[in-house]
Amino acid sequence: MILTVTAIDRQQQWRSFFCQVDELEVAFDILNGIVRQGDQPIKALITDESGRIELPTEVFDESSVSAAVRELKKDWESILTQPRPEAGIERAPDAEWFYRLVILRQRRLEQLQDSLGQMQQLLTNTRKEMPKGPSKTRLINRYQGLIDRYLELVARAQAAYQAVLCPAD
Repeated sequence: MILTVTAIDRQQQWRSFFCQVDELEVAFDILNGIVRQGDQPIKALITDESGRIELPTEVFDESSVSAAVRELKKDWESILTQPRPEAGIERAPDAEWFYRLVILRQRRLEQLQDSLGQMQQLLTNTRKEMPKGPSKTRLINRYQGLIDRYLELVARAQAAYQAVLCPAD
């Protein structure tokens, strides 16, 4: 995807730039960063193989969308790098291991809920602030798809968290 931004900087100079982003959340973070440094985005476009979407620049604040996603990725990468126990060998549960698992499941659930809340806020702001048109419809559909996906992930994370707290014997 290509993010194209036109902004007014702190010296009231018009600035335009574009960059390639792999994920929509990264584009959101870039726009939030522009606001955080005191500049005002005027126009923002995402272009990919399915077309072009104009993002509502007025909905961006200084918060990071991808921080929770990066933290979640770090957690699961850490889990994946841990050696697997030998097949067929039973290990006695380790209190430290159990505590880490509970904390990991809880943190994952919280991060997913934070990301879901941010996506829902972006959807709400887009519905309120963006003018009607095909770009708004595409953006709303994209946000709704992400929200649906996050709802599934939250439900799975809640089930995994509950399974750790109350294992079925």
